[in-house]
Amino acid sequence: MRKRCLIGLILLFSLSPLGATKVALSIGTWNLPAKNDVVAEATFVQTGFLFSFARRWEVEAFLISEATPQVGHQLLVGSAITLALLGVTDPPPEIVPSYLNLYLSLGFMGRLDSLDSAYGPFIRLSPLAVGGPRFKLRERSLNFSLFYNIPHNSFTIFWNIFLLDFFI
Repeated sequence: MRKRCLIGLILLFSLSPLGATKVALSIGTWNLPAKNDVVAEATFVQTGFLFSFARRWEVEAFLISEATPQVGHQLLVGSAITLALLGVTDPPPEIVPSYLNLYLSLGFMGRLDSLDSAYGPFIRLSPLAVGGPRFKLRERSLNFSLFYNIPHNSFTIFWNIFLLDFFI
């Protein structure tokens, strides 16, 4: 299973830039309820890459790492495909872009240190996304996700208070 995840991420990173119109680096918070079957209680940070391959579509690959008390002790990796429900990610130059956007993502994530404990699909809603590629910065705030943990046959809610996307 670990080899499949690594191969999938390598393919995602190598093939996505070929059709990408915009690329961004992402950093932000990652939180979930204290009592869960995904990770032990800690503070987490999420980092990743975003590739926009159409006006309303993006692909994201991310790494979630424990920030405190032990840096990097618990690691999760994932990818998602995102649809802009309100606004477009990269409008033509003659159109003034919408500053406020709404995104819906569907993805898959799992723990790197023990794949048997937590992996599965998730759906994420980003109701408040301000900025975009033309502004070189986007802040996705109050992202809410529903994660289905396949090994435990359970659902967990997780959220990002904010994710900052820096377009390059």
